[in-house]
Formats: sequence, C-alpha cells, structure tokens
Amino acid sequence: MKIFYRVILILLPIISAFGQEGYPKPGVSISGVFKNSFCFPVVVSANKKTWSIDSSKSQDIEASKWGEWYWLPGKISQVSKKTVLHPLKSKPALNFGPGGNSAHQGRNKYGYDFPAEEGTPVLAVEDGIVSKVVQNYTKAHNDPKKDLSNKVEVVHEDGTVSSYVHLRPNSAKVAPCEKVKEGQVLAESGNTGYSSGPHLHLDVYRPLDGVNYTTIPLTFR
Repeated sequence: MKIFYRVILILLPIISAFGQEGYPKPGVSISGVFKNSFCFPVVVSANKKTWSIDSSKSQDIEASKWGEWYWLPGKISQVSKKTVLHPLKSKPALNFGPGGNSAHQGRNKYGYDFPAEEGTPVLAVEDGIVSKVVQNYTKAHNDPKKDLSNKVEVVHEDGTVSSYVHLRPNSAKVAPCEKVKEGQVLAESGNTGYSSGPHLHLDVYRPLDGVNYTTIPLTFR
C-alpha cells in the first residue's frame, strides 16, 4: 500500500503538467524537488513561494502532491516594455491595440491584433526557444470563455514570452524546444479560436509567479 501511494504521488504532478496543451515533456515534482526537464526556463510557485528555474536545474519546493505547485514558462523579470520586430513582413497597422476590445483587458490588456489574410507568414519578434505549439484546431468561434486557438509561444532571454494566436491549422514551421531567430517564420496566420475574422494576435507576457502573468506594452520596428 505504501508503494502504491508513493507511485501516485509521483504520477499526479506529471499528469497535471501534461494538462497544459501544446507544451513538451513536463517538469516533475518528486519528493518535494522540482526538476525542470523542459528545454526552457520556468517559474514555479508552491507554499506561497516562487522560483525561477532554468532548464535542467532542480529546486526543492517542498511540494510533491498534485495541486500544490504551479508553473509558467519564462523567468521572473522586471521587463516593463519592449521594442520588437513587427511580426508581419508588410507591417500593417493595428486593427485593435491595448484595451481596444473585450479580449484586451486586465492582464491581457497589451494585446495587438493585426489584419492578415490566412496563410500570411508569421515572424518571430525576437530570438528565443519555442515553448508551445498548438495547431490542431480548424474553426473560429464567438465564445470568449473558450480558447481553442492555434498558437506558438517563444521564451526569450529576458524571461518574457511572445504568443502568436489564431494561426492556420497545421501551419507551424517550428517545434517545441527549437531555437528560433528574430524574423524566422513560425507559422501562418489564420482564423481559429475566439476570432471574428482572419488576423494575427500577438502579445508578450512575463510571469509574475507560477499562475499569474502580465502582458507588457510593445513598440514595433
């Protein structure tokens, strides 16, 4: 019985990490130690404490049960704004910017929606490591409580994460853990998830702890 219980404690954190769609193999908490087996840094919270843990590093978080620890990609940082490459080669003006619609509110305030025909190449705004790829959704919808969007996310050296959303199905040109360069094609724009028409949504966020994040203001060059 003791052996069975110990196995459950090991498996539950693994299951919880796999629940986050689009990420590669999870970090694992065993006997209170979080081993970051991701290929990118993560922020972990447990017992009202928060740690930035680099790839392949371990941290004693004194938590081994499912639901006792939480994580997000990136690093704790003080980055409050950034200037980045425009994600579309033609550099179109915004349809909606920060606070410009119901989806760009609260922690998601600094979102940027660009007009883009389906199939338009989407470019990495900065060097980084791909942390997430979702490309299996085929339709748009009008329910703000659902996501169901194709997306790519990239973790950058300063700990921020860029997110490219509403992508065309099965259009990703990169895979999780792949190192990408600024200007590299990540995928094609589309019209999936909570979307009223073809466009690209971009935001850059930084984790505040293992659960919460905030998007930051961007300027484009």
